[in-house]
Amino acid sequence: MDSKLKAVRAGHKSAVKRLLRKTEGDSNLDNEESAELLETLIQKQKIISALDEDIMNFLMEEDIEEDILNADDNTTDVETVDYMETYQKSAIEFRENKYIAKLPWKPDHEPLPTNFFVTKRRTENVIRKLSQDPKMLKVYGQIINDQERRGFIEKVKDPDISKGIVHYIPHHPVKKDSTTTPIRIVYDCSSTVIPVSES
Repeated sequence: MDSKLKAVRAGHKSAVKRLLRKTEGDSNLDNEESAELLETLIQKQKIISALDEDIMNFLMEEDIEEDILNADDNTTDVETVDYMETYQKSAIEFRENKYIAKLPWKPDHEPLPTNFFVTKRRTENVIRKLSQDPKMLKVYGQIINDQERRGFIEKVKDPDISKGIVHYIPHHPVKKDSTTTPIRIVYDCSSTVIPVSES
């Protein structure tokens, strides 16, 4: 069996497309090769249908009903709804031609751990990667400077001087297909610190 037919039988999309293109116009594709291709596609369809049926049989109706009943456990509770309404009324304001919003802290949250070293390491990695493309590093620096100038972010003061626990928000670039802004900065507010186990 030639390698092209093996590729089709293995399900390689590009090989199937090439063979199907041959059937559209004048080609050297003979009837036997067309029949083998059609048979392979029919067999693959039967396998997929059988797998679909197996999956549906595996998911028993009771399991689905249980999932539906347990979905109520994931609904938003009244306390959260009340908090969000209060937040929208008291924590968002329009000042100096821009919206100012406080971070939506939960009322009785655990204190955030300090994450200075994690954030510092991630920032160093961003700078190291961007250093490979000086143009992107310059654009990234310009965006950071602009955000600082506009009061969106602030420079980290000497961490030894800061009193108490300080929690930082790490950031990283995301490349875009744009000539005016080839990258944007994403702040990772869900960054976590893995607790050190005492062993």
